[in-house]
Amino acid sequence: MRLIAVAVPVPALDALTYRVPDESPLPPPGARVLVPLGNRILTGIVISTAPPPTPDPAALKSIVDVLDTEPFLPPDVVRLAAWVADYYAAGPGEALAAAMPPRAWVESERHARITETGEARLLTERGARRRLLEALTGGRVVRVESLVGAGVPVAALMTLHRDGLVQLTHPLKGSADASRTVRVAALTAQGMDVAGAPVAESAKADEALRFGARQREALALLQAAPDGLDLSVLGQRGISAPTLSRLAVLGLVTITRRQMERDPMDQGAALPSSTPGARHVLTEEQEAAFERLRALSAAGQFAAVVLHGVTGSGKTELYLRLADTVRRSGRGVLMLVPEIALTPAVAGLFRAAFGERVAIQHSGLSDGERHDQWQRIRRGDVDVVVGTRSAVFAPLR
Repeated sequence: MRLIAVAVPVPALDALTYRVPDESPLPPPGARVLVPLGNRILTGIVISTAPPPTPDPAALKSIVDVLDTEPFLPPDVVRLAAWVADYYAAGPGEALAAAMPPRAWVESERHARITETGEARLLTERGARRRLLEALTGGRVVRVESLVGAGVPVAALMTLHRDGLVQLTHPLKGSADASRTVRVAALTAQGMDVAGAPVAESAKADEALRFGARQREALALLQAAPDGLDLSVLGQRGISAPTLSRLAVLGLVTITRRQMERDPMDQGAALPSSTPGARHVLTEEQEAAFERLRALSAAGQFAAVVLHGVTGSGKTELYLRLADTVRRSGRGVLMLVPEIALTPAVAGLFRAAFGERVAIQHSGLSDGERHDQWQRIRRGDVDVVVGTRSAVFAPLR
């Protein structure tokens, strides 16, 4: 029997032990799984594949599904969250929830609907039972939480469910992948031949295929964009979906979904990439401070340093140079700022120095931006993370 310890995002709740069915893959620590908890289904994080022994393993509940066959949270982040939970006397699920990106949780809602038997018995029921059945007539599906909030007694609902007059379901909400996708149109090989044909041949093709002006314009736009164009961009140019659909039917255009990352940095205002230290010559005191910082960094162990200097004395330049030294050694850089308001300016300086290898993490971003930035960090696409205190959980090397 395969057992795993799972942390769920419920305050003060310790890790729970579940069985893994034989037909399911054994999820590694850091992977997400769907598990039953009471009358709900929640996303949990596997924290161990060797949980403590239980008196009656056969009585344990089984997981519902495995969302990840590889660790979603890196092992060192799971260990950090476990340490935080122990230090602050919190449940491991609470700490892991702080380490998770937005939209990474999947859970169930309770829905109620009247059955055929309930419709037939509607006129014979009385009191709270009748009022509840009347609220569900007409095929309506209603969230149980909204019924309870409207004053429906839970006991009455459960009694109707037991008597077969009401059906309760637990549909899942959320998605295991919250990446943003857009529909993109691109020319096929045949489409490239038609779009690139000489004028005389193009006129013959127009006559044979009966191209309209918008279709010809669409072919010309897509010919100039070998990687394809977002359908919304084409829509702004007057190219409608039916126009593209006809070209797709003719085999000249393909329409696919492509993942698009949300970047919180204003690309229009991005500073040009430059090398740290190329803009300034360090003073003697700055040079001495930097050499001491570089030596401590090379030692590869924890050290705390206070860098003292008035505003404008060049502390940020030392941060940039030290970050460059660390990233060149193959390690990641985490730059914490004391408040969200300072993040754009600091992130802009680091983006100017290190280009696209910089990510941002703080609660002021939209959920989509935080999700995409977190995924970039997890994939190893960045060397530097700039953020507030919550960024200590970023999956950085």
